[in-house]
Amino acid sequence: MTNKVLTGNLLRLRVLLALLFTYPFLSHAAYLNLQDSTIAIEQVKIGAKRKRELLYPFDIKEREIRRSTAQNIAEALRLLAGVQVKDYGGIGGLKTVNVRSLGSQHVAISYDGVLVGNAQNGIVDLGRFSIDNIEQISLLHTAPDSSLLSARDYLSGALVRLQPRRPRVNKTNPFRLSTTFRTGSYGLINPQIHYEQRLSNKLSLSLNTAIVEAHGRYKFRYTGYNTLGEKVYDTTAIRRNGDVHLQRMEMALYRLINNGGWRLRLYGYHAERGLPGPIVNNVWRRGERLENQNFFAQANCQKQLTPFYSTIFLAKYAFDKTHYRQLDSRFYAANLIYLQHEVYFSTGHKLRFTPWLDLSLAYDFLWNRLNSQDRLRHLSPLSAHSRTTHYGVLALLVHLRSFRLRLSSVATAALHRKQVTANGFLCPELSFAYVLPRFASLSWHGAWKQTLRYPTFNELYYLDWGNAALKPELTTQRMIGAQWQYHSRKTALKAVTFLINAYSNTVYNKIIAYPTHGQFHWTTLNLGRVAMYGIESSLLLQGNFWKLNDFAIRLQYAYTQARDLTDPKAIYYKHQIPYTPWHSGACVLSYQWRNYALYYSFIYTGERYHLRENSPFNYEPAWYTNDVAIALNFSIFTYPLLVRLEVNNLFDQQYAVVLNYPMPGRNFRLTCQISFR
Repeated sequence: MTNKVLTGNLLRLRVLLALLFTYPFLSHAAYLNLQDSTIAIEQVKIGAKRKRELLYPFDIKEREIRRSTAQNIAEALRLLAGVQVKDYGGIGGLKTVNVRSLGSQHVAISYDGVLVGNAQNGIVDLGRFSIDNIEQISLLHTAPDSSLLSARDYLSGALVRLQPRRPRVNKTNPFRLSTTFRTGSYGLINPQIHYEQRLSNKLSLSLNTAIVEAHGRYKFRYTGYNTLGEKVYDTTAIRRNGDVHLQRMEMALYRLINNGGWRLRLYGYHAERGLPGPIVNNVWRRGERLENQNFFAQANCQKQLTPFYSTIFLAKYAFDKTHYRQLDSRFYAANLIYLQHEVYFSTGHKLRFTPWLDLSLAYDFLWNRLNSQDRLRHLSPLSAHSRTTHYGVLALLVHLRSFRLRLSSVATAALHRKQVTANGFLCPELSFAYVLPRFASLSWHGAWKQTLRYPTFNELYYLDWGNAALKPELTTQRMIGAQWQYHSRKTALKAVTFLINAYSNTVYNKIIAYPTHGQFHWTTLNLGRVAMYGIESSLLLQGNFWKLNDFAIRLQYAYTQARDLTDPKAIYYKHQIPYTPWHSGACVLSYQWRNYALYYSFIYTGERYHLRENSPFNYEPAWYTNDVAIALNFSIFTYPLLVRLEVNNLFDQQYAVVLNYPMPGRNFRLTCQISFR
């Protein structure tokens, strides 16, 4: 009898597992917000206690984003430990993020739950997204256990999740309208409108549009040295060809159903800008122009079908057009057009066998096509490349009262022009968290994982930067850390959160990319093997005095070693890899009293080198900035009005994040925002 029961249970289990991937196509799956949404918890986990994440993310909530002096998402990410941001200067300069020295291509950018892709160069320009429309920024080094994720989320070395603002409307306030006007240095004119509308009890609309106009000119001081370290010139000049003309619009529909919902988002972006280029050989003017057109439509659906089974469905189509022109007669003329198409589909499933055991399955399909055309030399497309990539993940989560363990494995294969070019890669992961039973405010966590990054189309094929001999990067990551939390209602210090992590990474066949002939032309190469290790720490203090004011202090520090171990005979063996500082940190203070607010931020990046050899000639000094802002909130005819004045780089420090790309000195920005409801 026992054998019959056991056989019957196994048969039912097999049938259920077979249906896991087919049910989403037969059901009307719906979206549920994954990023710690109150709606998500109410719809999916009714009556359940909110559980701690397997590994704690670094995050910046909306309130802290508004309190900081960050002008864009890249500057906000600098507030997180272990993050290096490359900024190529000015309002229109390219801005990319690097986490734990793995490289920008190892950092996945998720916007509203779906990854942002770029098959051409693998780099996502964070300047495409408006920080005013962001509700939360999270940095995760491993997959969270409370969310259904796509397979690609598991494979990334680090995941930056950007959560746009969700509608906050109800029967009492069926709509919200916020208009913002920003002006300041560099001829900045930046109007923005954010509109939210309640269409029914379960359907709402969000619309955000913005325009940015700026001439982008600013003064800078440029100093040059010879190979002996002697100063050969010291010049003050004006940065030119940095003008920006940008339009952005996005719309989202939100629909809730029983135990789930769906979301549809449309995004359009157009920018025409000048690329000021590097300051080399006393050349201050550049004729490079770049035009970007980006559009994507994405759907994000999730539904809890039974108490023990939930599913997610993601779909996206994206089109990107890049038009690069070199108009300066002193340089090689260029008129290049790149067209990218991306089709993405993902389905994920989460099955709860017992109260302490979960099984997750996910499959991703990604198709990319890149067409390029040289208008000066070819009337037809110069080349076309396509790639189809498959991802599959199986994850097992054990969650006991004080201990949690996750085991997962990601299989991936890439096919190029109907031929398998990279197959058989299997990337496992092991993560754990342990909360002390008698001291619940202290927890320990750790992870071991492998990740993979395929070379991009540019890295493989194209002239001036292509290298067909590149190999995929394989990364092994290890981490262990602890978090301590304190909460009190009786003292002025209401909350304290301290997080510290120690990590070690090893990258094989690491691909390094850096600009050689302007922001649009890069050089790529394999370093072979790079070893990295470091420590990250974060401290967040929050409190108030007599309920009349409140304050917050965020402190971040990171120490990083990233050594090139490719060739023991090379002169740069065991040298720090380019643009990786040993020390970096941040301090952010905010203080609010009644309707007034004062914000201050200090960002520090230590000394580093811009080439593989750590010689005095390649040395880059440390830099830091001090930013301050004053804000006033009041009402005009019952309508809330915000006036905010910012002074960035308060002490007018002359510095460069990337060699020969001088950053702006002291600059100002004035913001006025009025809201209606």
